[in-house]
Amino acid sequence: MSKSYNNTIPIFLDDKPLRKVVMSIKTDSTPVEEPKNPDTCNLFALLRLFMPPGRLAEIRDLYVNGGAAYGHIKQELFELIRDYYSGAREKKKELLADQGFLRDVLARGADKARQKATDTLDLVRDRVGLRY
Repeated sequence: MSKSYNNTIPIFLDDKPLRKVVMSIKTDSTPVEEPKNPDTCNLFALLRLFMPPGRLAEIRDLYVNGGAAYGHIKQELFELIRDYYSGAREKKKELLADQGFLRDVLARGADKARQKATDTLDLVRDRVGLRY
């Protein structure tokens, strides 16, 4: 997946846009009752990341024997992704609501980066003989 190809699933989206992204995952036009190959299906590859093994085996069986309806599977994937990242999404909302805290964290990070860069530049100047 690549952001430049616009085929990513942004995990911090709200429910409605997240569902829209998941429901737009490309699938083939094989009829529901026809067997499908789960090993070559992008949707099934994503399911493996989130779905419990028992349910995944049931879905795999639907793929192999026919009966896998992409729309229902996509809805289930949406729910899995939504639930899996719900805690992180709430935490992000909390952090974004406290702008003072964010500024403080960024300032401390900038101070650490500045000190590390200064130490590195001092070492480089010593090694190349540019120390005053």
